[in-house]
Amino acid sequence: MRVLLPFILSIIITGSGVAQKTIKYDKGTYNIGICSKQDEISILSKDLILLNIKYSYLTRIKEADIPLIHSNYGPGYNEKICVPVIRSSVRKSIGTYTIEEIFSTRRDEIENELLETSKKKLHISNINLEGLYITDIDLPPRIRASMEEKMVTEQEILVQENKIKISKMESERKRIEAESVATYNRILDSTLTEKVLQMKYIEALAGLAKSQNTKIIVVDSDKPELPIIIDKNQKE
Repeated sequence: MRVLLPFILSIIITGSGVAQKTIKYDKGTYNIGICSKQDEISILSKDLILLNIKYSYLTRIKEADIPLIHSNYGPGYNEKICVPVIRSSVRKSIGTYTIEEIFSTRRDEIENELLETSKKKLHISNINLEGLYITDIDLPPRIRASMEEKMVTEQEILVQENKIKISKMESERKRIEAESVATYNRILDSTLTEKVLQMKYIEALAGLAKSQNTKIIVVDSDKPELPIIIDKNQKE
């Protein structure tokens, strides 16, 4: 029958001011707060590009699980179980995506996939994986230059597409404006009969006659629509 040794509990205040509970069990020391670790691994993507993936992860263990963890892995449980499990998940997941997918909007999807896969495997070993984040992806210089060139080209294409779109919108605006003017003129032409024009002509002459300035209006009988207006107050 295995005899469990008593726990020795101590509180450590980290540089960030967060209290970390450290427990000594047998000859090992265990932190039952959030533990942050970093790691990196070289992987081939789906399109056979060698990537160096850097990531960080957060783990937590329960005080009640320390005896079992100590029995199976000892204080070095991170290196013995966490690192292999997470590396296996990263290798398997990243290998199913192309470079373009990894660097696109699927980044969050990949991180969630890694977290869920690794969490299930570590939970079996009584280790809780609280978070997993890809912090950096190193590409071969040739591939990085090619991707940067592609991004620049895509931006230039987008700018040109926007210019074309704006030009089309302006052309459409002018077309609609021209059609409106043409429609107005057609309506005006259909309503301006000879009688209406004569009436407007008489109204205009009547308005001139009422003006305070003294004027002489000469109307040519042959061309009554083109009167000659003489301002008597105008200096010669």
